[in-house]
Amino acid sequence: MEIVIKKKKLVDNPIDLLQIERFLYSLSSMDSNNYPIKSSIGEREGRCFSNLVAKRNYYFTHGIGRSGDLNESQPKAPGSSLLYKITNLLINEFMEISGFDGIHSILVPLSPQLTLLNCLLTFNSIGNVKKVLYYGVDKQCYDFVEKMGFELILIDSKNDLESVDKPLCVLIDYESINLLNKIKNLVPIIVVNAECGIFKDFKIENPHLIIFKDNNLIIPPEASILCSYDIKLIEKFSKMYPGRATITSTISVFIALLSKGKIGLITKNNPTNFFEKDDFYGLIPDLFLKKGFDGLNTRKNMFKNLLIHKKIPENSWNINLIQHFLSEIENDSLQLITTNLIDDLFKIMGIQHKFNSIILPVATGMSLTLTFLTCHKLKPKAKYILWSRIDQKSCFKAINTAGLVPIIIDTTKINNNFVTNLNLLEEKIIEIGTHNIVCIASTTSCFAPRNCDDIESISIICKKYDLFHIVNNAYGLGSKILMKRINRGKLKGNIDVFVQSTDKNLLIPVGGSILVSFNPNFHNTIKCISQKTPPFLIQDIFITLMEMGKKGFLNLIDNREIMYNYLKEKLINLALKHGEEVCDTSNPISIAMTLTTINSKDRVRLGSSLFLKNVFGAKVVTSDVKIICGFKFQGWGSHSNECNFPYIACAAGLGVTQQDIDGFVTKLDKEMLLLKQNNK
Repeated sequence: MEIVIKKKKLVDNPIDLLQIERFLYSLSSMDSNNYPIKSSIGEREGRCFSNLVAKRNYYFTHGIGRSGDLNESQPKAPGSSLLYKITNLLINEFMEISGFDGIHSILVPLSPQLTLLNCLLTFNSIGNVKKVLYYGVDKQCYDFVEKMGFELILIDSKNDLESVDKPLCVLIDYESINLLNKIKNLVPIIVVNAECGIFKDFKIENPHLIIFKDNNLIIPPEASILCSYDIKLIEKFSKMYPGRATITSTISVFIALLSKGKIGLITKNNPTNFFEKDDFYGLIPDLFLKKGFDGLNTRKNMFKNLLIHKKIPENSWNINLIQHFLSEIENDSLQLITTNLIDDLFKIMGIQHKFNSIILPVATGMSLTLTFLTCHKLKPKAKYILWSRIDQKSCFKAINTAGLVPIIIDTTKINNNFVTNLNLLEEKIIEIGTHNIVCIASTTSCFAPRNCDDIESISIICKKYDLFHIVNNAYGLGSKILMKRINRGKLKGNIDVFVQSTDKNLLIPVGGSILVSFNPNFHNTIKCISQKTPPFLIQDIFITLMEMGKKGFLNLIDNREIMYNYLKEKLINLALKHGEEVCDTSNPISIAMTLTTINSKDRVRLGSSLFLKNVFGAKVVTSDVKIICGFKFQGWGSHSNECNFPYIACAAGLGVTQQDIDGFVTKLDKEMLLLKQNNK
C-alpha cells in the first residue's frame, strides 16, 4: 500500500482488502460529512440517513467533481477528490500495461452509452451539428444515439465519408477499427465498446476518443474509461460535465486495481441456496422449529405485502429485515419496486396528478441535460431555452452541454428579494417565437434572497403558448410548500417534467436523480436510460426508504420546517445585534442576512474564516462579475443584475440539526464582532 500512497503506482501483487479498506476509511474521514465537530448549514452537506448506506459507500457521500467540471476538487470533500485523482493515475498506468503508450485516461462515472452522449455533446459544443457517421456499432448504441436527437448515417468507405457535408464525428466499434486507416484525420473519431487488455497485440491508429466498457477486469457496468491521445479533449470533456457525480464507481475501480494486482480479476460470489422446513425436522424440538418458521413466514408476508401494495410501509423496517429482502429479490424487480416507492413518496408530498417517475444514475445537472435533449428531439428546429436566472452553475451548463442557447430571464427585485420576471418572460416568447423555443426552464429550490419561481404563472404562460416547461426541483422534495406549488402549476397550466436530486432529498450519497414527468413523450424517450441504473443506487434508495418508513420521512419533513423557523429566529436576533436585516422572502428553505456593516475586504475574509471553522454551506455573496460559457453575469451568486447589497445565505435542508444552527450562528456572531473590532 505504501507504493500506491507514495508513488501513486500499481503493485504487482494483490494488496490485502483490510489495507485497502483502511486507506478508504482514512480518506473518507477527510470529508466534511465525517468531521466530529461541524456546522452544516447548506442544502448539500453529505448527510446520510442510513448508516448501512453510509457504510456500503465507505462513508464517502459528497461525490466527485463540482458544478461544471468532473475533475475539479471539492473544498468540502478533499478525501473524495484525492481518491478520484489517485484512481485516475492508476488507470493511466493500467492503460499503459494494456498497450497504450502516451494515452490520457479518465474514469467516467457513467455507463458507456451516457459517456458516448457526453462525447457527442463535447464535439457539438461549438455548433449545432447533428449528423453522426457510424460503422459497426451495435443496435443498442445506435438506438440510444438516435433517441438523443442525432442523425446516424452508415458509412463503409472514404467516399461515403466525403459525401456527407460536415459531420460531427464518426462512431466505430472496436471490432471495425481497421476502418480508421481509411478515414483518419478527416473527422473526429470515437471508438466505442472497447475492452481493456485487447490491444496488446493490436496496432491502433490515434482516434480522438476511445470509450472502454465494463468487462471482467476493472470497470463496473455503471462506469467507463475515456481515453485520448489529446489531453485537451479529456479536459474539455471534464469541463463540459454538468454537475457532480457518484464516487461509487471510483471506489469499485480503486479496489479492483489493488486487490488483484496488475492483472487481477474481480470475481463474483455465487448465490447460496435457501432451506425448507423439512430440512431440519428432528434436529431441534418441533415446537421450537414451528416457532422459528412462524417468524420467518411473518417476514415473508411482509415481503409479499410490499410487492402487492407497492407503498412505503407506515413504520420503518430494521436493517436485518431489509438485508433479508435484498437477498431474495432480483435487481430488475428491486428497481421496479423502488420506483413504486418513489411514486408513493411524491403522492405523500402532494402530487395528485398522474405521473411517471424514473430513477436516473446521474446527478441533477446531467439529468437536466438529458431532459433538454429530449425537448429538443421533440422540437428539432428550435434552439432556445428561456431560463429564469438561478445562479447555480450546473443548471446553466446543462443548457450549454445540450448544445442549446440560453435566453437569460433576469429576476426582478422587490424590496430585498428577487422574484420571477413574468413580463420579460412573455416579451421574450413573443420576440423569439414559440417555434424557436425548446422549453421554459424554471426553479423551485434555491438560495435566498431569490424566491421560488412563480411556478403557477409560468405554467399558465407555457399552456397559453404551448411550450414545454421543465422545473429544476433539486432539493424541493423536502418542502411541502414547493411540492404543492408544482401540483398547482400542473393544475393551472403546463409542467412536463420536474427533476430532483436523490442525495439532497433522500439523504444518500451523491450520484442519482429522480425525473418525474407528466408528459408520456418524455417518459418513453428517457426510459431507455433508466434501464442502465446501477444496482447500488437502487439499493441505497430502497434501504433508506424502508429504514425511514412513511412516519420517519414525514418526521424529517416536519423537523426541517421547525429548524427553518428556528434558524430564521436566530438570524433575526443576530441581525438586530449587528444592525443588519434578514431578507423578507417566501423562500421556504433558505434565509439570507445582509452584511452591509462589514467592509468589502472583510466580507471575503468572513466566508473563508467560517469555512476554516468547519461551517459548511453558508454562502457570502458580494455580487461579483462572472463569465460562464461565454455569458457575462453581473452580481453572480445573487441571481440578479439588480442586487446592490452584500449578504450571507444559508439553508435548512433535510437533516439539519439545532446543533448545526447554533454552531453556525455562534461562529458567525464571533467572526463579525472580530472583523469590526479589527477595523476600529
